[in-house]
Amino acid sequence: MSQAISTLQRTLRAHWEDMKRHRAQWQGLVDDGFGVAQKVVNLVLEQKYAQPGMETTLGPVIPHFFGLTDRFEERITEEISPLRDELDTIVKKLMKLHVKMTGAQQHLLSLLDEIANDWGEDTVYRLPVFRTRTFEGFCCLSQRLVDLYSRELALKQRIVDCLTPDELSTRARAMLYLSAWLQQPYMDEHVLDEVCGLWDVEVNSQEAP
Repeated sequence: MSQAISTLQRTLRAHWEDMKRHRAQWQGLVDDGFGVAQKVVNLVLEQKYAQPGMETTLGPVIPHFFGLTDRFEERITEEISPLRDELDTIVKKLMKLHVKMTGAQQHLLSLLDEIANDWGEDTVYRLPVFRTRTFEGFCCLSQRLVDLYSRELALKQRIVDCLTPDELSTRARAMLYLSAWLQQPYMDEHVLDEVCGLWDVEVNSQEAP
C-alpha cells in the first residue's frame, strides 16, 4: 500500500509542477498576444477610415482621390498579414499547452484506474495521498483547472476570428475584444485561487499518510 501511495505522491508533485509551468507559459503567451491583437485592431480601424460611409462611426474618412484610398488599404493589408500570422502562431502555442494539460489529466485518470485495479479502490477513493485529499480529489481539482483553460482557449480562438473589419464595426466593439483577450473572463480567479491553494497546502505538506 505504501508503494502505491508513494507512486501517487510523486505523480501529483510532478503534475503540479507541470501545471504551474504551463500556467506561467500560458500567461506569457496571453500577454504577447494582447500586444499583437492590439496592433491588428488599430490597423483594422485605420483601414475602415478609408471606407465610404464610416464617418459616423469612426471619424472622417480619407479623401478618395488620386488612388490614395486604394494605396492606403493595400499598405494596411500588407501590415496586418504578418501580425495575423503571429497571432495565429500564439493561439497554436496556447492550443499545444492545452493539449499538454489535457494529456496530463488523462494520465492522472489512467493512473487512478490502474492503482484502483492493482491496489484496491480504497487507495484512490478513500485514503489521503498527503494530508486529507484522496487521489480522486486531486483528479477533480486538476479537471477544474483544465476546464477553465478549455473555455478560455475557445474564447481566444473566437476573438482572433473576430478581428476583421466586419466584426470591428465600432471602437467600443474593438475594445471589448481586446479587453476579453486580456482579462480572460473564463479564468475564474476565485476558482484558480481555491484550487491552487488547496493543492499547495496538500502537496507541500510534510505529513505523510
